[in-house]
Amino acid sequence: MPSRRAVLRATGAVTAASAAMASAGCLSGPLGSTPVEPTTTTAASDTTEPSGPVRGEADEIAVEETIAAEKYEYVASNDTVRYPAAKSGGEVVEYGHQPFEEWTEVEGASVAARDVLSRLERALSSSDGVGAGIRRFDGGEFGVSVDVETVLDRDGEVVSEPAVEFPAVVDATPRGARATVHFAGRTGTHEYPVYVSAVTLRYD
Repeated sequence: MPSRRAVLRATGAVTAASAAMASAGCLSGPLGSTPVEPTTTTAASDTTEPSGPVRGEADEIAVEETIAAEKYEYVASNDTVRYPAAKSGGEVVEYGHQPFEEWTEVEGASVAARDVLSRLERALSSSDGVGAGIRRFDGGEFGVSVDVETVLDRDGEVVSEPAVEFPAVVDATPRGARATVHFAGRTGTHEYPVYVSAVTLRYD
């Protein structure tokens, strides 16, 4: 079963360029696969336990990080962050700009997701089959998504299942996260709900 050791499908922090992806679904998934859009399902063992999204039940957390990536540039004249929007041949061919507060909202969510996953790896007997990412939930609420993943092959046969039960993940997951991001001498702080869902991913 592939490990989820602090891996997000988007490498490192999710940037403004990938913010649109956050509205589509959780950014974690099995390595080496091409999953279809994740769908919330019943638990893999046909139990009557809720499959989510369910708010985590552990204490809320607070995280803080200074972003030092050279690919970003703060533009004081209009309070935006410039980021690489498109590449060709390994070179940046287009830049985008995002208001500082919006940029820190996405960066902060990514920081929070990594911390949540790290905490789950320490708290659970095994984190295999557990992923974390960012998502804009129904109603537009932006937060952290913890996915308890079952992976199917193209014929619908189970390739891997979570190593822990869904309720155990809910118990260990923080209810919310407060993330503070520092960049270019400025600071942005945002609060995020943290939800847990049982999902099924299928190989193409």
